[in-house]
Amino acid sequence: MLDLTNIVQTATGTSTSLTFSVTLPSATTAGNGVFLFVLRSNGMFSPVWPTGWLLFGANGGSGLLSYESRCWDTPGGETTWSITYSGTAAPLIWFAMEVNGAQSMLTRDDVNPGFSVCDDWHVDSNGVSGPVSTRDSAASPNAPTIWGDMMCLAFGAVNKASGAPPTVTGSVTDSSDVGVTWTALTTTTTTATGTNDIRLDVYYTFAAGAIHTYRAGFTWTASTTLALSAVVGFRGFFDPPQRVNPRASLNSTM
Repeated sequence: MLDLTNIVQTATGTSTSLTFSVTLPSATTAGNGVFLFVLRSNGMFSPVWPTGWLLFGANGGSGLLSYESRCWDTPGGETTWSITYSGTAAPLIWFAMEVNGAQSMLTRDDVNPGFSVCDDWHVDSNGVSGPVSTRDSAASPNAPTIWGDMMCLAFGAVNKASGAPPTVTGSVTDSSDVGVTWTALTTTTTTATGTNDIRLDVYYTFAAGAIHTYRAGFTWTASTTLALSAVVGFRGFFDPPQRVNPRASLNSTM
């Protein structure tokens, strides 16, 4: 059953360059999964990821905060990956996580072959116009998941055209399920260029055998220019259907 011990390590960072590096504190372990989340201040962008990384989730568009997340089964010994995007450079924030005990990041979903089988689902809600102080990942699904062995991450992001983005009041809440408690996974990450600055907050929760409806409602203490809330769900091994998984033998020993 997935729990906090399955999160091996995390890291966050910022950049204002078209090419940037994502770096974890320690070398990865063979067979573990790596998940990357990249947030850009506004507008569409098309990152060029290292070969083999599968799409986990994405949202964006003209006048929006834009994000893309990808995943990878690490061969071990990795610490740094380089990502490049086209267009005009703008502030961005990245989040990286190494995880063990989850479904393979690289086995493709037989229903949505472009996505990883580990990606149980992802939901998001993106704000176009400001000022706003709240954002809820109210997109479908709004019904309970069918998985009791899950780890979910919630991402809350805001943008301000100038000056520091506002702070989060209290903790993120789940408006659909009072049984879900979100806990901060990382400290707040912000850019500091003075133009189109963004902040990113990352929270986690675990199913621990229960069936829940996962939504993330973020509230900020001041109005924002743009806002985004996203939730991604990682599936563990203890829920059917069990699919062929190249990492199963490795994870069964962890």
